[in-house]
Amino acid sequence: MAPLIGPLAAVGLEAPLLTAVMVLTVRWMERLNLISHRPVGRAAIGLTGACVVLMGEVAGALLAPDHREALSRFFTPVGLLGLALVGVAAVIPLVLLAWPSPGRRLR
Repeated sequence: MAPLIGPLAAVGLEAPLLTAVMVLTVRWMERLNLISHRPVGRAAIGLTGACVVLMGEVAGALLAPDHREALSRFFTPVGLLGLALVGVAAVIPLVLLAWPSPGRRLR
């Protein structure tokens, strides 16, 4: 999509999608009792998710024909914005701990 609308706009469109997927996933895990209601457990889930995303990003860059150029894109303004977005997604499980889903009370 980036070639059509530009890299900054593509990251801007990716942000709400990534946030929505993370919120829906955490809420689904809450319903199935797969996620802790303690901050440490939530932080672990968020960091694990962020690490998996970053490993995928780095692996994709390393598999690119010109991997040095692909890796250097992480340090451009658009690349840093994308990394910040991953950081925001990592914090979402903690934020949702303080913002209960409908029908659930704060502990």
